[in-house]
Amino acid sequence: MVRTPLVRWDTSLAVALAVSLVMARPLAAQPASASPSTAPFAALDSLFAPFSAGVSPGCVVGASRRDSTLLARSYGYADLERQAPLSPRSVFYAASVSKQFQALAVLLLEQDGRLRLDDPVRRYVPELPAHASAITLRQLLNHTSGLRDYLMLASLAGRPSDFVITERAVLDALARQRQLNFAPGSEHLYSNSGYVLLSLVVQRVTGQRLDDFARARIFTPLGMGQTRFQHDHTALVPGRANGHVREGGAWHLANSLLDVVGDGGLYTSVEDLLRWATAFDRPDFAPLLRRMGTPDSLADGRPIANGYGMGLSRSTYRGVTVVAHGGALAGYRTHFLRLPDEGLAVAVLCNTATANPSRLALQVMERVTRQPLGPATAAPVASGAAQAPAEAPQRVPATLARALAGTFHSTELDARYRLAAAGDTLTLSVGDNPPFPLLLLGADRVGARGLELEPVRDAAGRVTGLRLGAGRVRGMVLGREPDAAGR
Repeated sequence: MVRTPLVRWDTSLAVALAVSLVMARPLAAQPASASPSTAPFAALDSLFAPFSAGVSPGCVVGASRRDSTLLARSYGYADLERQAPLSPRSVFYAASVSKQFQALAVLLLEQDGRLRLDDPVRRYVPELPAHASAITLRQLLNHTSGLRDYLMLASLAGRPSDFVITERAVLDALARQRQLNFAPGSEHLYSNSGYVLLSLVVQRVTGQRLDDFARARIFTPLGMGQTRFQHDHTALVPGRANGHVREGGAWHLANSLLDVVGDGGLYTSVEDLLRWATAFDRPDFAPLLRRMGTPDSLADGRPIANGYGMGLSRSTYRGVTVVAHGGALAGYRTHFLRLPDEGLAVAVLCNTATANPSRLALQVMERVTRQPLGPATAAPVASGAAQAPAEAPQRVPATLARALAGTFHSTELDARYRLAAAGDTLTLSVGDNPPFPLLLLGADRVGARGLELEPVRDAAGRVTGLRLGAGRVRGMVLGREPDAAGR
């Protein structure tokens, strides 16, 4: 993340996270050891062949059943400058895989009687605006709070690539918001903001940073000596594998610049994640982890559609129950899954943005599970008739482009949006970012790269503002600033 914004302006969030593999000439992997236990799984090397071609970043994969390690293998390099190879002890930024550890920390405090999940978050974080008064800790855990995502807010504000996000910056951004995305408990929409707030709750209840609390209550009891929550992105991380992105045909460093934790911030290794997998069978952790992996419900009793619980999601893949969570940030892609009926766990940690660790983890699972698998099927199609393909975006009509041209300001983002029209070309620039073209997405709706803009009009039909939406941010209104003539 050294060279690129948190959510890049030259790509949508969906594209940034939907990465694919590029097949290349396979070379030998670097196994964790020469022990016979890994030999039967050498055939898995073909899955990771793209990361063993030449000098490139790559992935580490591990699998275990209950307390027995099945495999731990590495492919590619931890640091391209030093050409240091990855190993099962390489330490990666775990991104959103971190959330399960944050969730467990909160449940441990509930077990201790120091908080309740139905406590309002403003009891612990009074800096939040009044419209957040109804949000509970439970709703932060299961992403039903309605809070806008702070990473998306930073992106929409056009923050520079070297912008460091701190706890204060997150609180200030949330305090500027005039409304939630929706009423708390009424919907499920993933928001990293909730888990940053949960880390603050842990700090304020215990007087300890999340790393200190998690080290004492989780990492040390499980023997996870390489795992930490990193509160300062400049601090040294022994054994760290640098994140990488590929731009202009060359590799570039892309590490985390976040000084917040809970939603992310965890550094860990595959060896330590296999130790973490043993917690699911330990009597001191298992009941809490079962709760975390049990799908939660909305306020009206409807189940959360994607099976999200608290830091873990439960789903069915080829007839097998899978509890999992993935992560993606900067040049890191990560995934951890577990089959509760078998006690099988698979962890894949990658230091390249070209990797798809969730797909890789499932492919590894398919090869090592003892459970019979159902047929591989395509993603289900919504009920009803076959869906028509979405209309292709079109150029913005000149009349609409002229109506939208101008400068719009958002106090919620603390940013200005500048729209410029030239014929049927409409461009948008934010902050110091270069302008990019907007396309017509509907009758009166324009957008590109993950954001959509709709004009707000007065009774005479004049455009007085813009209504902005971008996935994890909904319904934000930007007001039009007067032009040079005062109009």
